[in-house]
Parts: sequence; C-alpha cells; structure tokens
Amino acid sequence: MIIVAIMSVIALTIFPYAQLYIDESRTSRAKADLEEIKRALVRFELDRITLYSKTDQSDLLGSYLNKTLFDPWGAAYAINSASSTCYSHGPDGIPNNGDDVIAAFRSKMAATRIIWADINMSAVVDPGDGIDLYVTRPGFGAVVDRTGLTVGGNPLPLDGVWRGQEKRVARFLVSGFTPGITSFTIAPINGIVDQSQMVGSPATADALTIRAP
Repeated sequence: MIIVAIMSVIALTIFPYAQLYIDESRTSRAKADLEEIKRALVRFELDRITLYSKTDQSDLLGSYLNKTLFDPWGAAYAINSASSTCYSHGPDGIPNNGDDVIAAFRSKMAATRIIWADINMSAVVDPGDGIDLYVTRPGFGAVVDRTGLTVGGNPLPLDGVWRGQEKRVARFLVSGFTPGITSFTIAPINGIVDQSQMVGSPATADALTIRAP
C-alpha cells in the first residue's frame, strides 16, 4: 500500500509537467507547419503576382504544398488574406480564445514605392494630378486617412482612396511636387491601416522619393 501511495504521489507530481510538455510540443509543431504554409503563400503570390484569396490551402496544393496540413488537434490550418495570416484555432478549436497559433505571411504594412499619377496626361505636374502609393498589404476600407502623410513637408490636402479589388495602391490627389526630387513622408503615427485593423499598428514610418511613371 505504501508503494502504491508513493507511486500515486509521483504520478500526480509528474503529470502536470508531462501534459505541459505535450502541449508545448504540439504548439511547436503547429508553428513549424505554419512556417511551411507561410513559405508556400509567399511563393504563390510572387509567382502569380496576385493575392491569395482562399481561406483554405486548396490553391497551394501541388505546386506549393504536397498535401493539406492539419494542426496537432485535427483541424486543417486556415488562411485569412485580409489580415495576411495563416492560423490554427488551437486545442479548443475556438477562434480568438487565447490559444490560437498564428503566423503572418506578408511583411508589416509598409510603403514600397510612390509614383506620380499623371491623371490628365499632360506630361507635367499640375492641378488634378496625384500620386499612387504602393503598399505591402491590402488596405482597410475605401478611404485612406491622410494623417501623418506629407509631400515635400506639406500635409496632403485630401484623404486618399484605395484602388482596385486588392487595395494595395492608394491614390492621393496632390500637385506641386517634382518627380525624382520631392519626398513623400510617412510619420510614425499615420492613417495607412491594413485589413487586420490592429490598433496601434499603422504603416511603417518612411520617406520615399516620388518617381515618374
């Protein structure tokens, strides 16, 4: 009886640590799987020059993934192009319950280039022209808040609008700049937000020279 009691105490002592080890191992495997899916998504978008639009892995199969990947708890990993993430809902399978495992497959919202939009085709910068801002992630909403955005040190006169279905180009109507010389500046606090709508996570601060088309 004493031996049984001792073994019971040992089991009760070890079990929580064993369970913790199992949980951590499963989470580590989920993170590794998501890294594989993340690499597949990056290759897909580079090859196709388009955003991945499915919520599952189906369009990745064959060229980018050998098979559909399932998390350690039996559910297929999912993809949210709007928030630029792939994810598992974790052990309980319930979204946003504190145990989700998530990986971002696109870089943080940031500008990649800024191009003069010669809207009236006059070949000179004049009223009615604008600039097109290209970014790394799909933008949120229809309007781009001009907060924190300047051209040649001057605040933009109007909010911008996202162009196209993918919303990776924002157009602002502005003139009075010189392509190849004038800078477009994004302050640390700005209104360029991606579709994840993460509070306190605007586009990366930057300064880019406006280029001719």
